[in-house]
Amino acid sequence: MPKTLFVVPALLLAGCAASQNQGRADVTDSLAKVPAVEFRTAFDGYRPFAEEEQKDWRKANDEVGAAGAHGGRK
Repeated sequence: MPKTLFVVPALLLAGCAASQNQGRADVTDSLAKVPAVEFRTAFDGYRPFAEEEQKDWRKANDEVGAAGAHGGRK
């Protein structure tokens, strides 16, 4: 019984590893078809910095006070 606890998982892992290569092109075949390379820039969707409009500090303090102090704690 203890041997089967090691043998069965080892065989399952070996089977999984052997099946990984199916469906892929042979890397040594120079005429194999490969998917086209698609270029995507890292700046795609970049939004430049836009400074927010500054509020009056007294109004900002009043809003925080109306919300029940900073973070909702008193």
